[in-house]
Amino acid sequence: MYLKEKSLKILEVLAIFKFLSTSQFITLKIAKYKSNIVSPLKELMFYNLIWKITFGVDPKKWKLENIYFLKAQGVKFLKEELFYKENKNIKYPIWTYKMFYRDYFHRLFTIEFHIQLFIYLVQNNWTIEVFDTYFDKVGSNRIDANLKAKTKLIFNDGTYFIPDAICLYKKNNKEHIFVFEFYRWMDTKRVINQLYKHLNSLSQWLPSKAFNKKIGSKVLVLFETKIAMQCLIKRFQIDAKFRNFDNLFIFNYLDNWNLFMLNWCDCHYNKVKL
Repeated sequence: MYLKEKSLKILEVLAIFKFLSTSQFITLKIAKYKSNIVSPLKELMFYNLIWKITFGVDPKKWKLENIYFLKAQGVKFLKEELFYKENKNIKYPIWTYKMFYRDYFHRLFTIEFHIQLFIYLVQNNWTIEVFDTYFDKVGSNRIDANLKAKTKLIFNDGTYFIPDAICLYKKNNKEHIFVFEFYRWMDTKRVINQLYKHLNSLSQWLPSKAFNKKIGSKVLVLFETKIAMQCLIKRFQIDAKFRNFDNLFIFNYLDNWNLFMLNWCDCHYNKVKL
């Protein structure tokens, strides 16, 4: 099977990010315009290497973009033709891709953060060793109930929580770990309760244990809007539980990608002005 360069690049980025919209292919510079990517996407679907999830219309967002992902035949192609060694190097959905309907925007923004992170680190000659999300699963690919989120962190008392993403990256040959959360709404009480779990997780070194590393970690919290972030920070700053731990939490919002990357990648603490 002969595939053009653009089609090969689509397969390669899907192996990294698992799910991608047309706009995200453009962000990754697979093509300059959406019209230039229609043909390779159709070609890959014709050969049964990828497929798409289609959605209806959101009252606030109009038509939702299709989401593309690798199929088993696409994984086989990457292994046999492009010499990918193991399935663990290839992200593709096993059984639960239809769950995308329930959390379309949350999942899409988590992927968008992964993309922005990938671009930033590549530009600085740093590398992502592992980036797992709450929709990356391990377990049986036939029985949904047997699947477990890769980001699941288990406390000493047996309870657990599932962050949106957990990452191990390398900067100048030094490894760093962070846990990622994305919030769309204004429910600061819910966010604070989730951050309590993160605080407990950090005290038990759970993110570090997940990678079997003896290094500290931080929590990156991204909001859809600036006002939601500001409301959360006000509560965070007066909460005694976070006293002396505020340097482990970094906050920002969607329209501030570049500053967000600089704040944590360069290990600066985020003292946001309200």
